[in-house]
Amino acid sequence: MPDNLQDHPLIKALIAELPAPGSVWPIDDRLRWLRAFNSTVAFLRGDKGEIRIEKIPEWPFLQAISVERPPVPSEPKGFGDLQIYHQNT
Repeated sequence: MPDNLQDHPLIKALIAELPAPGSVWPIDDRLRWLRAFNSTVAFLRGDKGEIRIEKIPEWPFLQAISVERPPVPSEPKGFGDLQIYHQNT
């Protein structure tokens, strides 16, 4: 295995699948890619923990002057409309 994960053929193959900057990348395709990347890195590193990557359901539109989303459980780290949860085992 290469010394750096960035040089590993599996990582290079996943990076090559990324769409061009500024192009449309549907959420389901992003989700699938992130899960594949996560699984590959965990496999190569021998990680024992679990990282769950999931799509957040859309909130129903509310007609109000000020609307706040309810809190998301388990202290996730968010990236736009994706949430990533990490659980050590």
